[in-house]
Amino acid sequence: MKNSVINVSASPSRIRYRPGVTAETAPNWVYATAEALPNGSNSNITWVFDVDPRFSYFVRLHFCNIISKDFVSNASSDNTLTVSVGPNTVAGTTNATMNGLEIMKISNALKSLDGSGSDGSGSRNKHIIVVVVVVVVILTLLVLLFAGIQYYRKKKLPQENSKEDTVLENLTGMPIRFVYKDLEVATNNFSVKLGQGGFGSVYKGVLPDGTELAVKQLEGIGQGKKEFRAEISIIGSIHHFNLVRLKGFCEDGTHRLLVYEYMANNSLDKWIFKKKKSECMLDWDTRFNIALGTAKGLAYLHDECDLKIVHCDIKPENVLLDDHFIAKVSDFGLAKLMTREQSHVFTTLRGTRGYLAPEWIRNCPISEKSDVYSYGMVLLEIIGGRKNYDPNETSEKFNFPRFAFKMMEEGKVRDILDPELKIDDEHDDDKVHCAISVALWCIQENMSMRPSMTKVVQMLEGLCTVPKPPKSSNQGDTSSDSYLVQDSNALCAMNGSIVCEVGYYCIFQS
Repeated sequence: MKNSVINVSASPSRIRYRPGVTAETAPNWVYATAEALPNGSNSNITWVFDVDPRFSYFVRLHFCNIISKDFVSNASSDNTLTVSVGPNTVAGTTNATMNGLEIMKISNALKSLDGSGSDGSGSRNKHIIVVVVVVVVILTLLVLLFAGIQYYRKKKLPQENSKEDTVLENLTGMPIRFVYKDLEVATNNFSVKLGQGGFGSVYKGVLPDGTELAVKQLEGIGQGKKEFRAEISIIGSIHHFNLVRLKGFCEDGTHRLLVYEYMANNSLDKWIFKKKKSECMLDWDTRFNIALGTAKGLAYLHDECDLKIVHCDIKPENVLLDDHFIAKVSDFGLAKLMTREQSHVFTTLRGTRGYLAPEWIRNCPISEKSDVYSYGMVLLEIIGGRKNYDPNETSEKFNFPRFAFKMMEEGKVRDILDPELKIDDEHDDDKVHCAISVALWCIQENMSMRPSMTKVVQMLEGLCTVPKPPKSSNQGDTSSDSYLVQDSNALCAMNGSIVCEVGYYCIFQS
């Protein structure tokens, strides 16, 4: 009945709120606009609104006398909400004037006002779809990234292998190149382990013709690649009776292996550091010959090759023994090459604690004399049948080099010798004295005082006299301000300098 409605709007400024009612109920312009039924009319003013049938609605009506009426209603079956205002015949009111109408949706039990449904399933479905899409996109990107990396590696690997192949094939006197499958068969799938090195493990192998091998498998491509090529380039081009022979190598994909002649008696440390007295012990002649053979191998590296080869890691574990106890120097992975014109060279710290020369610790240039120091430490261990730094020994003998210097000064040379050894022959007694003197010369702190390895060989063979070593050294003088302690667990250096008596200085010339 819209056509019978009378517009009774007024100016907002004329609106006056009754006591207790403020503009917060509704602004004045709401009450300034109004529609009314004519007096005596029995019609209604009706509004129809489209609403969501799944929700209830709060309805507030504002009337001209500045009051409001509140109702809660549901939608009808046709998804609409109908609001009608008309006269109250019971109360005798025949006119109705309404100024405003508010409709507010009431949230459902899930606290949702989403029109997709009162149970919230639509919202959850949307969230699930979003999560699935995000996961699929991330997985797709990861797959593409992985495929790209694999493609790059496959493309790059042949180029790297090609470069390495060229280098290895151009080396003079290159040993045999083995296929990985053949070495896997020869070692029975690497089942018999002979030892563990700094860059890999060594396994026993047997070729179809019965030849026994020692196969070193480098572990860690990034770490061992440089050492692998160093050993091939050095050992592959040199040959000496007292150097372990490289029979071949394998560079097959990611597999890098070195194939040596088999040394039946393993490494020197297994024989001189006996844990049980019942174990087989090396006699003095065998020990002396091992020391002499090791010295000859090092002398060849230092003085007889086109380039000077500084081994940089001389220790009992790197002196191998064949079935006749012939000593052969092995493991050239840390070796440093020097030209004949170079007397010293700076390089990164390398080697094994307990055998490092002082110049290594002080970050000074090294030379072949650094190998001489390490050899001297090994020679002392051969003589004494013990490690140079043993915390299980008494305070006097804990530092064996210092103890050896003290015994030499006191004339008690026999106290330096392995107590399990029996020396009755006077000739052997002279060789013991000679070996100890040579060892103490080799471990002098000042490298210029150390003999060359060629001179060491001559002294051990009795071709020249052995001067008496100084009374004190960095290992021998406990009162010195400079004192180096090296063992398998600690490496400590104190500041200061060594003071030796000038009368005992002897500068060796090779």
